[in-house]
Amino acid sequence: MIFGVSTFFAGKMAEDSAVKQQVFTLFFYIVGMEVLAGIGMLAGLSLDLKILFINAVCGVGSTGRIIVDLVQQSKSMGHTVKVVCSKIEPIKGVEPKQQHGTV
Repeated sequence: MIFGVSTFFAGKMAEDSAVKQQVFTLFFYIVGMEVLAGIGMLAGLSLDLKILFINAVCGVGSTGRIIVDLVQQSKSMGHTVKVVCSKIEPIKGVEPKQQHGTV
């Protein structure tokens, strides 16, 4: 919804230039997200996320290493993280029971 409103206002303000329209869209989107986050904080909502990563491998291969990086980054931000994959290498900071399973 925020992206749609941002695109609408950007289209009205920068009809002549596609670059201007993209810049305005980004600006309105960021402002809209900040307003939404502010409303959430005033309402007492938590920004803690529960994230589930699903991949064929974890800790090996290109996407497996990406999953490990995403898990570590998400945990450092205070989010709750679960990983589901079939082939696994241990991830530092994630308990083994959270690292495997089938979908």
